[in-house]
Amino acid sequence: MEKFSLLQYTKKIIEKLDNENLYITHINIAYKFISYYENNIGNIDSITEEHFDNMISAVYERYIESDSADILDEIIENILNEDSLV
Repeated sequence: MEKFSLLQYTKKIIEKLDNENLYITHINIAYKFISYYENNIGNIDSITEEHFDNMISAVYERYIESDSADILDEIIENILNEDSLV
């Protein structure tokens, strides 16, 4: 069995998201949204795809407007600056 490649999988996801004018952040938000919904409200299948998309868009807009939206970029930059392989 072939070993799972997170790098190749992520590249494929990014390519598909680019075609839809979305970002990987949307996947992270969707994952957290689904987890919260199913743990606190009910089955995620009880809402329509349109409602789901609207909710993810609303979360994304608030996220990018927040002062902490760049924290992940900062962490990545710091880690890469510390990495002797880069």
